[in-house]
Amino acid sequence: MRLAISIVLFIIFKTLQCNRPLPAPPLPPHYFLKHLLAFSGVFFCNGVMYHKAKLSFGRKFFGFSKILIQETPITKGQFSMTVQRSQCRMSSCFLQVRHQCKISKPECFAIVYISLNINKYLRNKKNIYKSYNLGVQDLARHYKGQRLFCFNKTTLSFKRKFE
Repeated sequence: MRLAISIVLFIIFKTLQCNRPLPAPPLPPHYFLKHLLAFSGVFFCNGVMYHKAKLSFGRKFFGFSKILIQETPITKGQFSMTVQRSQCRMSSCFLQVRHQCKISKPECFAIVYISLNINKYLRNKKNIYKSYNLGVQDLARHYKGQRLFCFNKTTLSFKRKFE
């Protein structure tokens, strides 16, 4: 009796196991590259590679801007960033750079917005696997829309007292 029950359970188990769908095969690596867009470039400050900048990626859609990727690291002045292509399709993308190039006060920093005109680049099928190279960006020059922010030492100490 036990042998018959174990045989029946074994047969049921095998039929259930055979009817289970097979796992999907892994996607080829070039599949992911079609949906990603890589940026690269170099930051300089007065002719010297500048690695102290903080880089963020954002997009502007109908006048509203939103930061999508916060402050990626920059090594030896060179940066590279990967985003999804769908984030850049219907809107204008920009890079936000926070830096202290040519600013003597340690409590001050400048914010620069570098617009990325990549719609034509995205439409070209030859550029699917290439990185969008921004080239050399010299932070010592004045960019359009550049803003300077300074934190006053008294306001910083005032905030610390009441936190």
